[in-house]
Amino acid sequence: MARILRIVPSTQERIRPHKLEEGVTCEYKVLETPDGETLVHLSTFGSENRESPPKSSQSMQLDREQAADLMRILRSTFGRQSSGPDGSRSETKPVFPDATEALARKLLVSKEWIQQCVELLRDRPQLIFYGPPGTGKTFLAKALAEYFSGKENVKVVQFHPSYSYEDFFEGFRPSKSGNGQLQYEVHHGPLKVLSDEARMNSDKIYTLVIDEINRGNIAKIFGELYFLLEYRDSNLSLMYSDEADPTFTLPDNLVIIGTMNTADRSIALLDSALRRRFAFVALHPSEHPTKDVLRQWLADMRYDGEPADLMDALNSKIPDEDFKIGPSYFMRPSAVSDDGIERTWRTSILPLLEEYHYGDPNFVVREEYSLETIRNLARDRRSTPGAST
Repeated sequence: MARILRIVPSTQERIRPHKLEEGVTCEYKVLETPDGETLVHLSTFGSENRESPPKSSQSMQLDREQAADLMRILRSTFGRQSSGPDGSRSETKPVFPDATEALARKLLVSKEWIQQCVELLRDRPQLIFYGPPGTGKTFLAKALAEYFSGKENVKVVQFHPSYSYEDFFEGFRPSKSGNGQLQYEVHHGPLKVLSDEARMNSDKIYTLVIDEINRGNIAKIFGELYFLLEYRDSNLSLMYSDEADPTFTLPDNLVIIGTMNTADRSIALLDSALRRRFAFVALHPSEHPTKDVLRQWLADMRYDGEPADLMDALNSKIPDEDFKIGPSYFMRPSAVSDDGIERTWRTSILPLLEEYHYGDPNFVVREEYSLETIRNLARDRRSTPGAST
């Protein structure tokens, strides 16, 4: 066993690459010295097929500085991006499959609308679905992510007011050392983990779905990563960079799809840096493709179309587009029976509308938006040509 003293270039000229069948096995173990220093112990075991000795085990130990030197050598040799024959960087662009009729039927939207989303991601792999609650933003984001990447290459996170850069990307977290003492190590968050996986598998698309992206402090969560959202071919020094991992790039085959509830916070409150780096796709109950989703689902499931009539009538009375009600409240078998409609109206629709009208003493929600009132309005709209469009 030997402790590495220094890492220097070899001056030998007779070194040749091993054939694949002559490969060696390398085992590693993390050790703690009595004085608390952390070492990485490497042991190599030669193949019986090798033409030259030694076939026996060889061992060495690296401390943090030596490991950092080795990391620099490997990164300098292989880089974070592949290079062409002339030494220039070759760009690896993610290959997005075109929309299909099968996917459109599954999502209850048109093939043309999905293809527009595909084209947006091909141009810039960052997109946000925004709209009121119940418009299927998260459902569509996850479905598209799994269509591009498969379930195994998709991660879903949800932003909230206490979510931070350290949660999202990387930061120090306490852990116990080998001797039981408390120490702090850099913990990798979902974006860092998925980026590393994507970089090692450039032929696949990896997708990060960020639910409720506008509920977090965007500038605090993304930090210096804002820059890489726009310039993915650049290297950037990170907040917690060290010698072993000095710079970071955001791989081209990593897609970010966010969702944003406009009733929770207006889209106008997002800073311009984020708006410039994402494509924004609206999902509003009175606009395509969301407008026809509930009616299509009811027809496919062979249910009565009354819930769709009620939603259209209700939304016609709500002047603010961001406060209109989405179709997902009724897209459950338990919500389309007579009892289910009444229960959903009483426990989901009216409380949401009361929240929207909070502080308005002259507006009585349970009278203006009662189920009976909306049913009468829906009946009138059905009897009036063109009123339901």
